[in-house]
Amino acid sequence: MMSISTIIALVALFGVIGWAVTNRLLNYFIHDNILRLTTIKADGSKVVEEFDLDELTVEQIAHLRERLKQVTKRKGATTNE
Repeated sequence: MMSISTIIALVALFGVIGWAVTNRLLNYFIHDNILRLTTIKADGSKVVEEFDLDELTVEQIAHLRERLKQVTKRKGATTNE
């Protein structure tokens, strides 16, 4: 027969696994409409810019167009489509 501490540990383990699976499924089916652009600088540091696609301003759209032009002009640049 299992001890109480073993039963509690198993329940906690299954709870964590269940939460992780549920969270993964929710993230897959419910999108947050956030565009994240990651730029890697020459020194290796990363800069992440986030844009809420539901609330883009004219300035942000212009900024995104400029970024897209810069990326497509670079030799060897890759984009995720």
